[in-house]
Amino acid sequence: MYSNEVKDMDKKVVTVKEVAGYLNLHIMTIYKLVREGKIPAFKVGGRWRFKKKLLDEWIDKETNKNNKKMEKLKNVCNLLGVKREAI
Repeated sequence: MYSNEVKDMDKKVVTVKEVAGYLNLHIMTIYKLVREGKIPAFKVGGRWRFKKKLLDEWIDKETNKNNKKMEKLKNVCNLLGVKREAI
């Protein structure tokens, strides 16, 4: 989608377009995440910017959160004797 932007992710501060490329999401999805306060961002001159370090920390946190949810689901399925594939 935004392949050129992925190369630029070694910068410390990145744009919405670069984040969209990095996460392989549509630009409007990035704006939605920002509006909902789900992704760390700040404004400079009326435009959204993202600290690459905070973005990577957010990705790690979200990944860990999802892994914990999957572990809980696995435990519940084991207790109920349900195969996870059936869900």
